[in-house]
Amino acid sequence: MLRNCLNDVPDFMIQADQGEGKRVFKFLADAGELKCDDFEQRWVLWANIISGLSRSVLVNEELTPEQADIALGIALSVWGISDAKAKKLVSRDLDLTLVQ
Repeated sequence: MLRNCLNDVPDFMIQADQGEGKRVFKFLADAGELKCDDFEQRWVLWANIISGLSRSVLVNEELTPEQADIALGIALSVWGISDAKAKKLVSRDLDLTLVQ
């Protein structure tokens, strides 16, 4: 379903994450966890990067998931995250279990 959305509406990810996702990033920036200067410009760049990465993996199959992890690590520099911290973040297993 996500693949079809990204194929039919290329800026789907950009449109979809203007609410809660942006609010969380702003909260983290205000707390000093992310660079906060030029937040709106960083957000536009970030949203476009994530959209492009998603399309490159799911639609065009130009990147493998491993290559996408590397690209995501590079992309995190938009927020002032160091290479070392980015590598740590993208190599961490996601815990997708639901807490009840």
